[in-house]
Amino acid sequence: MSALAFWTFALFASWSGMTYLIGAPVPVWLTTTSIVFAIALIIPVLILCVNLVGTAFASASQLKNNLALRFITFGSIAFILHLIVKMLLTFSSIDAVAHFTMIYDAHHWQLIYGFFSMIFFGAFYYLVPTLLNHYFKSYFLPNLQFILSALGIIILLAALYIGGWQQGTQYNTVELSFLEITNNLSLWMQLKLVGLVLILLANLLFAFNVTGLLLSKLLDALPNLSNEGFWLNKLKSTLHQPSGVQFLIDIEQKEFDKISTVTAQVKMRDTTEMLIIMDNETILISSDTIRTYNKATKQLIIDKIISEEFGLFTLIRGAMDPSYLVKSDIFKDKVLLRFNIDEYGYSGSIGVLKNGIPTTMSLSYAHDQVIDIDIKNFKVGVKKSDFLNLPKVHEIINLYE
Repeated sequence: MSALAFWTFALFASWSGMTYLIGAPVPVWLTTTSIVFAIALIIPVLILCVNLVGTAFASASQLKNNLALRFITFGSIAFILHLIVKMLLTFSSIDAVAHFTMIYDAHHWQLIYGFFSMIFFGAFYYLVPTLLNHYFKSYFLPNLQFILSALGIIILLAALYIGGWQQGTQYNTVELSFLEITNNLSLWMQLKLVGLVLILLANLLFAFNVTGLLLSKLLDALPNLSNEGFWLNKLKSTLHQPSGVQFLIDIEQKEFDKISTVTAQVKMRDTTEMLIIMDNETILISSDTIRTYNKATKQLIIDKIISEEFGLFTLIRGAMDPSYLVKSDIFKDKVLLRFNIDEYGYSGSIGVLKNGIPTTMSLSYAHDQVIDIDIKNFKVGVKKSDFLNLPKVHEIINLYE
């Protein structure tokens, strides 16, 4: 049925345009052919009534709660009525009154605003929020726009159709002058103005709704660059991925005049486990327990991490309280988060790329005592077996007990 409606409309509508020239000095067969094809539009009109309007009104709850559907249903009804009016205007008795009147203006308004614009609004309110994955926080203003648009177009069309019919009737009354006919149309012109004002308000409201939606999406998408907590959360979400992460670190520790360096491979799984592999030691941190495997002496030392303390492992895991952050220096490609822990007298910084990957860490825990960490080869994903294949030990020293 839908295919039949499409092809009959495409065929018949393309031949019905000459109905506007009824009575004009053109070959009669042109207008007669157009009249025949205009009347034949009854076929797609009936199919559209069943398919579009019938389907919409079959689900009244959807029509009530779905703004886009209300716009599209209104536009569909306006289009069907436009075609019906087009068929009526082909009758010579009706055209004799309607020709050269505001009825034809109403007919054009009904197609342009009653159909096209309302369908466009409905498509916008359905597609754009879906594509942006961002919806209106309140649908009061979009609903208000629908009310103003529908009310405006109804008042406008009523004024033009009724006023146009009165105008055509009076044109055929020889006792009335053109000036008298014009004066008699003042009421309908005032109603037309009311309808146009309502349409203008609806269009301004639409522009406001569009701007508000796009700005809301833009503001939600943009990071708050002055918010240190945003970058810390981005760092944490990068480090604490369900599939785990791994990277290499170069640690340089300065204590007065002494400088020591060590390279280690770090593997983390969620926030619960961290494995640090060095040449002489392997350290496994699980929850609040730390296991240190000494590869030279084959000893395992088990100890407990005091959760209140802030140390090197806390820094590497990114497990920092946001209240410690004091400043964020934003550069082209990265952000430097500076922190102070007044209760311990610690200070330092964390360098983070704008995608959340850490690059540097620094911790100053006393005068002339600083730990600098360079991070490289950051990768997502670790094997569970990495946390099981640990060095063999001959002696276990449990400091936990």
